[in-house]
Amino acid sequence: MDISIYGKMSQKISIIAAIGLAIVLVHAQTAIAFKETATSNEDGFQRGVKDAGRDLQGLNGHGFDDSCPKGHTATFCDGYKQGYSERWHDTPENDS
Repeated sequence: MDISIYGKMSQKISIIAAIGLAIVLVHAQTAIAFKETATSNEDGFQRGVKDAGRDLQGLNGHGFDDSCPKGHTATFCDGYKQGYSERWHDTPENDS
């Protein structure tokens, strides 16, 4: 009977360790997403241009939406909004 108690305790410890490892990995990925680099603004600008082009074609299921994707720095988002706006407004069908 003592052996089954140790087996159950070992199983519980393994489950707790697995959950703890999963939490650490999730937080590690989040930390990477917020990393500021020398090219953050330019990376955001290029992504904004790309997303605006897709929105103009109706590929994202909506029209104008310059909201920055989640998980990025303010520098990336500034570049994103600028790139999105430039691409969106640099299109003849959007001239008004």
